[in-house]
Amino acid sequence: MGILQARERRYEKQLELIGRVNSFCTLNINYPGNSKINDDLISFFMYHYNLLQKLLIKENVIVVGEYTEFSRAGPYAQLGTTCEPVCLKKLAVNIENSSKFGRMMDIDVFDSRGSRISRRDIGLPDRTCPICGGNVFVCIREKRHESEQVRSFYNSLLDEFRKESYHFNTGMS
Repeated sequence: MGILQARERRYEKQLELIGRVNSFCTLNINYPGNSKINDDLISFFMYHYNLLQKLLIKENVIVVGEYTEFSRAGPYAQLGTTCEPVCLKKLAVNIENSSKFGRMMDIDVFDSRGSRISRRDIGLPDRTCPICGGNVFVCIREKRHESEQVRSFYNSLLDEFRKESYHFNTGMS
C-alpha cells in the first residue's frame, strides 16, 4: 500500500468511529522523509503504543475499538475509547512529554464528532520545534529548517532510543 492510499485508509477508519465512541486517538511517528517504515521505527512506535495502552488501563479507560497498520506511511494506530476527549488528550500529552523520545510521537485526539482536541483546548501551548524552540507548526509551514537538519535530529534521537532500549532490555548500563 502506497503512502497516499495508507493515509486515505486511515481517514476512512477514523470516519468509522465518529458518533460511535466518546473519543478516539491516533498514533503515528513524526519522522521526515518518504521512508517511514523500518525495524527501528516499528520498535520505537510499539514501545510508545504499549506505554499508552498501559496508561489507559491504569486510568480505567475502556478501549472499544482498535486498529493498527504498518505501511509505507509508517506505523499507525487508532484507539476508540469511552474516555472524555479532554481527559484523553491530557493522557496523550503525558506520553508525548514523558521523555525526550516523545518528541517523535504524534498522538492526536478527537471527540465523538471527529473534531480534533488541541493542546490549547487543555490550556497548554502548541508543541515547540525540536530544532529552534519556536512554534513547530510555523517552522513546518515556513520550512525554516533544511530537511537534512530535521532528519539528522530525528535519526540521532532514534539512535539514542535504540541504545537506551538495548540497555534496558539487556540490563546493561
